Amino acid sequence: MHETPEYFDFSQLSSEEIARLLDTYNIRLTTNEALTIQNKLLERPPTYAECVLWSIHGSEHCSYKSSRKHLSRFNTKAPQVILGPKEDAGIVAVATDKQGKRYGIFISHESHNHPSQLVPYEGAATGVGGNVRDVCCMGAEVIAVADSLRFGDINRAKTKWIHDGVVRGIGGYANPLGIPNLAGDTYYDEGYNENGLVTVVTLGVVREDQIIHSYAPPNATNYKFILIGKPTDNSGFGGAAFASSTLGEEQERNKGAVQEPNAFLQRHVLKANYAFFELLRERNLIDQVGFKDLGAGGIACARVVAAKTLLPVLGVPMPSSTFTDGLDALLSIVQMPAGNPVGTLAVGKAGAINAAIFAATILGNQYPEYRTAVQKYRAKQAQKVLENSEIKG
Repeated sequence: MHETPEYFDFSQLSSEEIARLLDTYNIRLTTNEALTIQNKLLERPPTYAECVLWSIHGSEHCSYKSSRKHLSRFNTKAPQVILGPKEDAGIVAVATDKQGKRYGIFISHESHNHPSQLVPYEGAATGVGGNVRDVCCMGAEVIAVADSLRFGDINRAKTKWIHDGVVRGIGGYANPLGIPNLAGDTYYDEGYNENGLVTVVTLGVVREDQIIHSYAPPNATNYKFILIGKPTDNSGFGGAAFASSTLGEEQERNKGAVQEPNAFLQRHVLKANYAFFELLRERNLIDQVGFKDLGAGGIACARVVAAKTLLPVLGVPMPSSTFTDGLDALLSIVQMPAGNPVGTLAVGKAGAINAAIFAATILGNQYPEYRTAVQKYRAKQAQKVLENSEIKG
């Protein structure tokens, strides 16, 4: 194990030394990128944390830095295109009802090539999970998944191992969600022996006026962030950067970059989201919320958003099974640089309850129903204390 330095001064190193240093600390930056960050963007040596964040947000998986110019050649503008490649998923109009309201099909696709080559079941399963969230987070009901698969020589034992794991992973995640796999294609060629292609497609349906966008609404001052998902564990760290790197011989150390799937938890999250969407529609509040799938960037995405917004953020660290009872999550949230205000509550259920009360108290300054609810809750708590107190009267 190497002790992590606080700063990296790349200007004092040769290109070869920079490359070795980045590899030693598993930072997925090129030599030129590291020098650009130090000499042009920061004009000082970057910290270890800054290098990690840049490697995530600047990865091919998150930024499409090398493929963007090629993707821009596709035609994405037409009368039937409701939303092009701007947010988590594209939308194409397919029908209009008697009231003149258009209905669209969400189309999202994502490749999980590296993770599926390394740990086929988990890699393919998390590809489905992330893709489903891309569609769901924009207010749609997810109706189907599909896949396009490319594997190596069909006679190789490793190809069979990867193939079987990928197929089980796709089905093992989509089936618990109750989402059918409608289509797919599979090809085998020795050219894919060391790096197959696992592309998942997700479809959803939504009415045009019920789309939820992946950004904060206009005039969103005093809005709150709500972060939901599985508890923090030791899987998925550096997943975006790993998915954008070249597969090498040292694959064991990258296994932790593949998230451990939890389809049954996501099923509950999907159902809760659908109920939430219905509530927003009933109260005519669809345009008052923004909903964003964090994806492979994980909490790092939320931290960058927090640094770029005036919105207050409440952090609730969740306990984990693999670290010290949530201490890792607590530290990841509470150690914000000056200028990035995040109110961090206690770990676990107690923190979640306090966060809800705190948020409702703030909202109560403008919305009487929240103020009344908090007052009733506190009165109930006070009564409970009195009833259980040994001092009466």
